[in-house]
Amino acid sequence: MNITATVAMPLYNMGKIAELALEGLCNQVTDYKWELIVCEEQNDQMLGWEKIQEYEDSLIEAGCESFGYIPLKEWIPLGQKWKIMAELASDTECFILQAGDCYPHDRRIEETVDAFLAMQCNYHDEQKGYFYSFKHKKTIFFDPAPNYFHPCRLNMAWKTSLIKKLPDNKVRKSVDGYLYNTLKAIVPIIPYRNKSFHIGVDTHGYNNISKRAQFFTKPNNIFKPTEVDITEELPILKKFTL
Repeated sequence: MNITATVAMPLYNMGKIAELALEGLCNQVTDYKWELIVCEEQNDQMLGWEKIQEYEDSLIEAGCESFGYIPLKEWIPLGQKWKIMAELASDTECFILQAGDCYPHDRRIEETVDAFLAMQCNYHDEQKGYFYSFKHKKTIFFDPAPNYFHPCRLNMAWKTSLIKKLPDNKVRKSVDGYLYNTLKAIVPIIPYRNKSFHIGVDTHGYNNISKRAQFFTKPNNIFKPTEVDITEELPILKKFTL
């Protein structure tokens, strides 16, 4: 079994919105084989292993060769979840960070693995993309300038061998920046920023994790309100309502 990528999806109180991520993974167009690892607290707002199994056949058709599900008895910080999932991951080329409330575009796995194989990078992300607020029924375009202060963009992935070196931690806020700065202290970061644009979407304002709406009420030169009806581009979004 030649698995090339690990798709790691931490969940907490996501409920059915996590089906958005699963739908996107089922639509991947790739010749690479990959594995899916989900880590989730067991409570009345969980997605659950039984629901994930309903997608198993479609995920296999999209190249998923292996499944891992880590049930947690109690809440743990996100930084700790990345560490746990990395320990379970196979020795793959890349470790794809898949948020449970985001719909990955259909080339995410293919183009991410391509970058790790061809560019010899150890970190990958994408420059721009859409956010969607169920609360505001608004599509926002994220397109930061090259000198945007934060080191990370969208659809992040790391070299699996590097993220396996992540130290034990209990980080719960600004985890993307924590990963970047912590791993940078271990080895020099060789980044690749994909500037292609595909139709995927990060959601905002739906669940307990993404409630904040400041960039919808206070747009700036990074988050730009649009008239795009992303629900026409991605009809799966219509399945979810507040």
